[in-house]
Amino acid sequence: MGMSKMKTRIARLLLAALLAISVGGLGAQEAGDAIINAPVGGSVTQIVAFYNQYANAVKAADSITIVKYDAREMAMEIPFVLRALVPRAMREYTPKQTTVTETFINGEGTNDATRVLTGFLPVKGKLVVSQLRASHVQSANCVKRGDDWIVTILLKDEPLDAMLNNPRDYENMSEAEREKLMNDFLFESGYGSSMDLDIMGSEMQQETEDRRQPSNIDTKLLKYEGGFRNGRIVATISQKGRLTSLTHSYNMNMNVSLLLMKMRMNSSLLQEYQFIYPAG
Repeated sequence: MGMSKMKTRIARLLLAALLAISVGGLGAQEAGDAIINAPVGGSVTQIVAFYNQYANAVKAADSITIVKYDAREMAMEIPFVLRALVPRAMREYTPKQTTVTETFINGEGTNDATRVLTGFLPVKGKLVVSQLRASHVQSANCVKRGDDWIVTILLKDEPLDAMLNNPRDYENMSEAEREKLMNDFLFESGYGSSMDLDIMGSEMQQETEDRRQPSNIDTKLLKYEGGFRNGRIVATISQKGRLTSLTHSYNMNMNVSLLLMKMRMNSSLLQEYQFIYPAG
């Protein structure tokens, strides 16, 4: 090989190496015909966009088996003088754990015909799993582990006060008005737009039902404060560009004040998903 050709080849190799390094910061890897650009060492905006892209792609899968696990715990501290005034359903709470496995073909469940892929995954009835925005994220990290990329996102703490102390009377709203209020709130919350707060929503609805039970508490005297804390998302994305697992966890605390007395509620939620794709 001539000297000039050798220099040309070396120059091309160096250029290829530089390109690999520049894209390697983004974790580029070829998988079949697809090139996955994972934002290893990237910004929060890049990592959030990467997470949203591959999380949302799950709802378009032609064939997929999903194992869905939900765990919720809640503890309440109620002053003795108030316990008799609070409905039993609000005083006693049993930890909830559920695991459901479903296989979907073209979006329809094979174990339960009433299940559809767009409803089984958050957000129900929509083609998205996540609409997370960088402004709701405290920090984000993307690393290569084996053949997979692991995305870890920590959410900012967010207050609930604005919704809980909404001047409108939640109890007297129609179902459509309640749903709109909740949807608007969730869209503005990183904890709602990142995954799903359906469990919280159902419990707030149950709380409304509980308020209709006989109680001597004047709800106009109640003042709420609290919010979401410790939000964490961990997603595993394969070299084929498939989301294979997703974990979402957070804590919620709420203080309800009545005159000089205060009731405290602390809860934790863990949602885990395993995604199994057909071979080949």
